[in-house]
Amino acid sequence: MRARGAPLDVSTFVSADAPGVYRASFPWPITGLVEMDGDQFRYEMVKSRKDVPLPEGVAKQPSRFYYEADARTLYVHTSDGKPPSTHEMERLDRDSGIRVAGKHYVTVMGFTFRHMTDGGITFYSASDCTTRTLPCARRGCVRS
Repeated sequence: MRARGAPLDVSTFVSADAPGVYRASFPWPITGLVEMDGDQFRYEMVKSRKDVPLPEGVAKQPSRFYYEADARTLYVHTSDGKPPSTHEMERLDRDSGIRVAGKHYVTVMGFTFRHMTDGGITFYSASDCTTRTLPCARRGCVRS
């Protein structure tokens, strides 16, 4: 079983076919990326490899990635366009930190959630559930 939110081996990335875009072979799909150095913004997952580099003149943080499943290749454009080896990066493999499905009267207390692809806690077909003291980074903690 793969580790969740594990560091990404950035030593295997090489320049790709556009400025600031790098590629590496990767045996399984990536559902999310984040640079741990700096502001820890999540990368935008794009639908096509051609969308990884931003068009000229676009003033937006370029943190984007695309996983080409057939070729088992990950393409990234880092926040500053520098090689991934200059950053500490983690992959995001979980949609939720805690998923409560089909349960009732559950209270979740005292967890900190960072870098989930969806929410810190997901309540699915659950009722009368509460959360307390849940610090979150950047994005909403609870999804129902």
